[in-house]
Amino acid sequence: TRCYAHTYGLNTAVTRCANIYGPGDFNFSRIIPDTMRSVVLGKTPVIRSDGTPLRDYIYIDDVVNAYLLLAEKLYLKKVKPGEAFNFGTGKPISVLLLVKKILFIAKKGNLRPEILSKRKIKGEIDRQYLSSWKAKKILGWSCSHSLDNGLRKTFVWYSNILEEARDSEVKV
Repeated sequence: TRCYAHTYGLNTAVTRCANIYGPGDFNFSRIIPDTMRSVVLGKTPVIRSDGTPLRDYIYIDDVVNAYLLLAEKLYLKKVKPGEAFNFGTGKPISVLLLVKKILFIAKKGNLRPEILSKRKIKGEIDRQYLSSWKAKKILGWSCSHSLDNGLRKTFVWYSNILEEARDSEVKV
């Protein structure tokens, strides 16, 4: 993208996002959708690692707002073509603490996550998060949803959609 921006004068930018979550995500191989589904269905959530890796999670509405703001700034030529921006909260959290937050929000403190690995998984990145200082400085962008707020909204959505599926006997 940067090469095309510089070579052909395309008014584009590079974006990198933290782990995106929120309503509409049916990829149950991901920690938040899988945990939400498990909790709504009253099943034990599963953590495939030892739970210690740190990750940054960003609510989908914050990503949409970031992209719209960036597009506007590109259109108004307030951003140089080819610039790269990171979008995230800058507040990493361990996978285990994330699952515990979901259990708390769901009022399912009686459920305990099953941790599949007692040690670090070979090749797993231990700390994966990014800095959004440039997006804040140049675009004036920052997240408007805290992790707790985004997880609450997401839990309500999964609760509703999974209840509808259960009522209509659709397998999710």
